[in-house]
Amino acid sequence: MELIIWSLVFVVSVCALIKAADWLVLGLQKVARISGSRAMQAGLPAALIGVALPELAAAIAAVVQGYPEVAVALVIGSSIANILLVTGVSALTGGPLALKKEYIELDLPLFAASVMAFCFVAADGTINRFEGVVMILMFFVYSFYVFSLRPRRDITARDIITPELLGGPAIARIVEMLPTRLEKKLEAVTGAEKHPWWKAAIFLFGGAAFLVVAANFTVDSLMGISGNKLIMVSGAVTAMIVLAIATALPELFGSLDAIRAKKDGLTLGNLFAATTVNLLLVCGVASLFAPLAFGSAAVILSVGLPFLAAAALLLVIAAITGKINSGEGALFLFLYFIFFVKLLGLF
Repeated sequence: MELIIWSLVFVVSVCALIKAADWLVLGLQKVARISGSRAMQAGLPAALIGVALPELAAAIAAVVQGYPEVAVALVIGSSIANILLVTGVSALTGGPLALKKEYIELDLPLFAASVMAFCFVAADGTINRFEGVVMILMFFVYSFYVFSLRPRRDITARDIITPELLGGPAIARIVEMLPTRLEKKLEAVTGAEKHPWWKAAIFLFGGAAFLVVAANFTVDSLMGISGNKLIMVSGAVTAMIVLAIATALPELFGSLDAIRAKKDGLTLGNLFAATTVNLLLVCGVASLFAPLAFGSAAVILSVGLPFLAAAALLLVIAAITGKINSGEGALFLFLYFIFFVKLLGLF
């Protein structure tokens, strides 16, 4: 009975966490509009940070409550779920995933660099404040590069890809791209100027308060689930499985919607950007509250980091060709299954 109650609290808390992040981003965007920022210039960074707000809030709550290993496990598990689960399901059920040449040439190297930097910093089992500051600086460098040196003013939630944009005449059909969580967030924040200032204040302060409460309940329920006698697994393992899948559900449901609508293709969209923000910003900010010492949670070092590196390497190799086919999607899902098996110590 206790497990059922904690599970229900967890589901409600995660839903509230995602909704509170939406409200907070809308409030921040309205403030940026009042200060004179252009909608798209202010909207893109706000959308990028907004995508990571649920993970960021939960990670900070875990650190404040004395569970730094849960914060790191959350980031690693969420990144692995995005790479293996979402990409695997999309490629396996929706046919080959076509990638823009822009993603391959520009986003892919930044994604690979962020994974390498995170693995290097986390390899000793601790992310201290200095390393956290360095990771935050890397995030700002990444943001400056993406939004200043190469602004994506042409990206919409219904981006249409032609054979020319895909870099070759071999693909003779037009592919309608499914809006990703980042693109949906961008749509929301760029429409924030429609709200009056008092409504923006409600979004800003109400969203921030709601986010804090939801994050704390999320961590409490997560630890309640992991401490149950029927489960008896560590909080780090529970975070890498349960919470990671919960944060990946918006992308996963989007993929299933596209399959039901019989779309010709699916999008990896801003998977590279979302993972980069997760690894650099979430862990970086969380480490400012307290050093993230997770060496005692051996599963993070022995299973989490190796699988993150392997998943990122697999994605890079698959993405270089310009598309990810169903066979590669099956391989992604099989690797995710092996990840579960190793986490739970089944062999």
